Amino acid sequence: MLPFTLLEFTTQIKKLFPDKSSGPSGITNRMLQAGDAEFQSLLLLLFNGIWESHVQPTDWQVSLVQPIYKGHDKRQN
Repeated sequence: MLPFTLLEFTTQIKKLFPDKSSGPSGITNRMLQAGDAEFQSLLLLLFNGIWESHVQPTDWQVSLVQPIYKGHDKRQN
């Protein structure tokens, strides 16, 4: 498993939907996309360190997934 390249990382950052809600950290996709090259390089170092060590921060293991009711099909057969 090779580390991520800067090109791979920046390509994926650009693909993020900018208006998605942030997680518990409060960091939005728009913030990630607005970061300059130095910021993205630091993030790449972090993610590659996690990738290579196979250890992630414990806070990242906690998430809240809550379904949002969007209604149902009002047509009844």
